[in-house]
Amino acid sequence: MSSDEITIGDKTYRKEGPWFRVPFDNLGDFRIRDLPPHSSLEVTGLPTPPEGWDYGITAINDGTNLSLYGGPEFTTTERDGNAEESLRRRVEWLVRNGTLRDPYFISRPTKDAWQFGVGFSTIFHDEPNITVREAATPLMTLFRHLNRPEAHIFVCYASEDKPIARQLASFVTSRGANVWLDQWEIRVGDSIVEKINSGLGAATHLAVLFSAHSITKPWVTREMSSALMRQLADRSIQILPIRLDDSPLPPIITDIRYADCRKDLHVGFNELIAAVFQTPGAID
Repeated sequence: MSSDEITIGDKTYRKEGPWFRVPFDNLGDFRIRDLPPHSSLEVTGLPTPPEGWDYGITAINDGTNLSLYGGPEFTTTERDGNAEESLRRRVEWLVRNGTLRDPYFISRPTKDAWQFGVGFSTIFHDEPNITVREAATPLMTLFRHLNRPEAHIFVCYASEDKPIARQLASFVTSRGANVWLDQWEIRVGDSIVEKINSGLGAATHLAVLFSAHSITKPWVTREMSSALMRQLADRSIQILPIRLDDSPLPPIITDIRYADCRKDLHVGFNELIAAVFQTPGAID
């Protein structure tokens, strides 16, 4: 077969310029080493990126090394610090749980725009039989994650449960969510009411720690009631009950499934993360 053609399954792909272009879903068990030497394969059929973003994955057989590189990049008219922080937070979570490895962040001005992104480049010295699909799957996981709205979790708790609230906030932050915790957000001189209202207004999730302490606190009821009204009105916020002990839950939320931290905090926190990111199981 010509070095300008590759066959995957029952389909033959011809080079388009310097690349072969193959949809992710059609990669099958095609290995990077099956590429003709000194050629590249661009993976197509990637998730449609949000406006301003671009996704890319390329596998290469350079005659000596087998490698794959790619990642997301976005372009704005001016530097967007919030977008950069969000990207770093999500990438770092996937690196910590082992999905991705060795990211390098890109931040550069162009003539009339600002580009920021993250790249991944891996040489498969010890995996000569790795398939393109297997090598590309971690980046596909990142792209799908970036296509979901970022989680903004407001943590509501009684002061007696502050140590657990801190543990929860640190846990979900390390998993890629943006967390509002009063002791992190409210400084001396701030209006407490304004800060809380602002945090609730931006929240996509309200995590409520239910215990014998919190069920007697009026502000817990107020914050939960405010969130329930939003949930009923426009579904812009989701209430996430977290049960710390056997105290009865308020009747108004008894039909909402709770994260169970009564025996093991880690188990309950993982249940919450699975709900936030809509994953089928817990994330260690």
